[in-house]
Amino acid sequence: MTVDYYADDHGNWGSENCYPDGTTPASCSVAGSHITPALNFVKKATWGYSLNGKEFLVGGGATNGTGTNYGTSYAVVKDSFQGTTAKILGGTYDNTAIDLTSRTLVQTVDTGWTADTKRDELSRNILTLWGMAPLGTKTTDTYALSISFDAPKGGHDGFAGLGVLVTKDAKGRWVKAVDLNSGGGVQRFVVGPWQSQDTLGTYGVDPATNTAWAVVNYNASFAVERGLDLVWKH
Repeated sequence: MTVDYYADDHGNWGSENCYPDGTTPASCSVAGSHITPALNFVKKATWGYSLNGKEFLVGGGATNGTGTNYGTSYAVVKDSFQGTTAKILGGTYDNTAIDLTSRTLVQTVDTGWTADTKRDELSRNILTLWGMAPLGTKTTDTYALSISFDAPKGGHDGFAGLGVLVTKDAKGRWVKAVDLNSGGGVQRFVVGPWQSQDTLGTYGVDPATNTAWAVVNYNASFAVERGLDLVWKH
C-alpha cells in the first residue's frame, strides 16, 4: 500500500478566531476573516508498507533524555524475497527536527516486494522503499543501496549476465537508478564492491557477490537489469 499526502503549499495558517490570519488567538493583531482562502494542494510526502516487506526505525533519542535512540545508520535496512536480497550498505539519518517534547523525530523505513514473473528484462524481483524523505521533499539522505541478482552464466569478458541497479522514470522506462538523483552528483561506474568514500552518483556491480549497487538520494522501486550495456545508455 502506498499513501500520498497532499496539503496546502502555504501552511502555518492561523487557527480559531485568527483563521486564516495571525498565529494564535492570544497573539492576533487583528481578528481573522473566517473566510477560507484559495488553497493550492501539493504532494508533501509519500509513505507505505507491504505485507511481504519489513519496517525499520532510524534516528530518535532526545535532548531531554527521553525517547528511544535507534541509531542514525540506514545500514540496518535489509530484506529478502524469493532469493533476492536487498540492503542499504551505508547512509546516515541527518534530520534534526524535534517534536513538541524535544524528542528527535524517528524515520520509518519500509520495504516491499513485487515478484518479477517475466524474467525477460530484470534479473530479479523488484524492491520498493518508502519513508526516507522528510515531509515536503522527495529527496532523502544520500545512501548506498544493493540488490542481488542471478549468477551470470559466462560470456564475453566474463561480464555477460551482470546487472545494473535500475528504477522507472516518469515514462515508465527502466533507467539507471543514478539517473534520477537530485542535486547533482557525478555518475561513475565501478566494477567491485561499494566503498564508504563513494559519492552520490557512483554505481557499480560486484561480481564476487553478484550484487548491483548505487549511491542515490530518493525512494522508489528498484531492480537489477541484466547486461552492462545499460551502463552506457543515456
